[in-house]
Amino acid sequence: MTLLLANEQVSFRLVDLLKDAELDILTINDLGKDDQRFPDEDVLTLAHLPGRAVITFDRRDYSKLHQQGIAHSGIILCKHNMPINLLAHEIMVLAQSGEDISNKVVRIIQNSDDQS
Repeated sequence: MTLLLANEQVSFRLVDLLKDAELDILTINDLGKDDQRFPDEDVLTLAHLPGRAVITFDRRDYSKLHQQGIAHSGIILCKHNMPINLLAHEIMVLAQSGEDISNKVVRIIQNSDDQS
């Protein structure tokens, strides 16, 4: 199962849905980083050390970090216009699949599996 870290843009509602599905997910708040403007690169590094994939809605910045070759345990890019229950389901399926997404970007989209 993929370990997860939700960055500050991920709603507590989505995190709660993923926790209800018994996924191992932490938030930036859980790590005591909620009062800080925490750089995306540091979030990626903080998540990578224990092998957590980052869930984010910040598609542009995290895609750039991936393209720069920064090591990570996976980046899960989400879209705000997707229904939250469907988004939670797609993340759950991915996390429970056992697929190694280290150093990969996974785009959660509404109608297909688009991975790069």
